[in-house]
Amino acid sequence: MLLKKIILCGFLALGLTACVEPPQSEMKVIQVTDYDFSHNDNHAVTVYFGHTGGDHYTFTLLRDEIKEGMFIESSAKNAPNLVFDASWAGEYYVQSAKHDTHSSLKILELNNEAKVAKFEVAARLVNPKQKNDYISLEKTTITVQGQHFDNLTKSF
Repeated sequence: MLLKKIILCGFLALGLTACVEPPQSEMKVIQVTDYDFSHNDNHAVTVYFGHTGGDHYTFTLLRDEIKEGMFIESSAKNAPNLVFDASWAGEYYVQSAKHDTHSSLKILELNNEAKVAKFEVAARLVNPKQKNDYISLEKTTITVQGQHFDNLTKSF
């Protein structure tokens, strides 16, 4: 009987561990757009990052603002040059002018020789269908490199 309890506890622990999300620091770049599109009449680029293709955050910024040290902060959607959203667990989250939402983005490094860019990002977003459903991204460093870096810095 004791052996059955130990085995059952082991399976329960394994099941609970599988439900826990990896730490945000382990988020990886999934995609960086490599095509020309505009945001507010300027060339823009979108970076998708997260744990999987299904659960991810995105930020869109203007291509001509991609410079080391650049910092954008948006509270209640007041920075038109930064768009931040998320698709998580089948739900969509956005910044809102009517809710307590915010986002920030800083380019920590932009190295053309090594083809590496590092962004520090943070956000609090709301589900537009359920006004009390928020998702938060604590300050996280995202590294864009290789082909993703080429897409990020592409000129149009």
